[in-house]
Formats: sequence, C-alpha cells, structure tokens
Amino acid sequence: MNKNDLRYLKTEDNLKQALLTLMKDMALKDITIKMICEVARCSRNTFYLHYEVKEDLYNTLVSNVLSSIEGAFTNRVDHIDQINDAQIDEYSDNIMAGVSAYEDTLKVLILKDNGLFLNQFTKTIQDTVLKSSSQMSNNAYTVKGQLYSAYLAGAISGFIFNWFKNPVCDLQTATKDLKTIHHETIKVSLKQLKNQD
Repeated sequence: MNKNDLRYLKTEDNLKQALLTLMKDMALKDITIKMICEVARCSRNTFYLHYEVKEDLYNTLVSNVLSSIEGAFTNRVDHIDQINDAQIDEYSDNIMAGVSAYEDTLKVLILKDNGLFLNQFTKTIQDTVLKSSSQMSNNAYTVKGQLYSAYLAGAISGFIFNWFKNPVCDLQTATKDLKTIHHETIKVSLKQLKNQD
C-alpha cells in the first residue's frame, strides 16, 4: 500500500484521533484494537495494514508530536553573541506557540502519562537544545554544557506539564510567566557557554 495515498493518510489520521479520543477516558492498557477500529470506523484488517499492535500507533502519535514541536526549541541565531533579551523572549514565545499548536493532543498525552511521555518530551528538548547550542558554541557538549541543557529541558518540561495538568492561567499568561522564569535561566546558560569559548 502506498503510504502517500490520500486514503492511507486519512485512515492514519483517523486511527490517531480514535486513540486520542479513547485515551481521554481510558488508560492505554485498557484500550483494545477493536475499540480503536470502531471509533476510527475501519476494519481490524485496515488497522493491521498500518500497525501490528496499539502500542505502535501510540508510539507513532508521540513521535509525530515530538518531531513537530522540536522546532519550537531550536534557537534561531548563528552565534551566541547574537542572543539578546528580544531573542530570549521570542524563544519563549516559540516554545509556547509550538506547544499550544498541539494543545488537544498534548493534553491527553500529559494527563494520561505514566512518566514515559515526560521522559521522551524532556529528552527531545534536551537533544534539540544541545544541537542548537553546539551550532553557536564549541562548548555545548562539555559536561557543564550538557548539565545546563538537562536543567533547561527539565525545567521547561516541568513548566509545560504542570500548566497542562493545572491550567490556572491562559496561554498568554503562561507565556509571560515562562518568559520571566526562562529569561534568567537562559542568561546564566549563555554566560556559561561564553566563558568556555
């Protein structure tokens, strides 16, 4: 089957949406392929053309979301000296915009997470931050550089996951709060990278 065929892609989207719909009320372990197929309006044979088991569908969904939001965590400057307050604010804006673009999907994945998605999310951020930092500074992959990127990734993940779990403020307020918190953290990280250059 041609994976670029529109029917294949539509079924793929339907399967992902069906899984998300079911996960709103159930744990992944309790969801059956039969349930997914009923919600997606497809046969089991169709499901098996796409996936062997429901965990493969879940993993693809997670992988697609993480790949899509990865760009939000990428710095958009060539050298560390180009980063100023405006860039730091834009970076925070991009993070929250990237996350909010997948709000419905992330809400389900975060609220039903047993810790695995948090680890994957954090690792994606850390890998992206390291890659971006290495393009701006030769010291990104030093022990200290990796510690700073791990800290940033953990802090951002914690902020985002808690915002989804306890939505005490809207997107605009959350973005403003992230800017306030993130501003000083980024400045300390930049100082560390500059000192080693």
